[in-house]
Amino acid sequence: MIGTVLIDRLELDCIIGIMPAERIHTQPLFIDVEMDCDFSAAATSEHISDAVDYAEISALLGKLIQDKAYQLVETLVSEACDLILQTAPRVFRVVVTARKPNAVGNAAAVGARMEKRRQG
Repeated sequence: MIGTVLIDRLELDCIIGIMPAERIHTQPLFIDVEMDCDFSAAATSEHISDAVDYAEISALLGKLIQDKAYQLVETLVSEACDLILQTAPRVFRVVVTARKPNAVGNAAAVGARMEKRRQG
């Protein structure tokens, strides 16, 4: 029973970007995550130990993004995918999207999206 665990619009204030002001002042960043995994055990047991803990994943992403102060969203989404695959063994496919809503004045947001799959 394959399903997708979602984190929708996780909002973080962080240092991200290449412009001088972006290296000094925090700005909002929105993160969306899709994690494909087998729901069979969780759907049967109703135990978090059989599921992907989206609160834990959200906290790990927040720490990663705060600690790294990325320059490029491309690097951020790549490393976020790697972190999820390393820490959530039930996840076999992950998609991470990062959006900067204040980066371009006449755009709702700009950003990047990456998909990675567990090897093997």
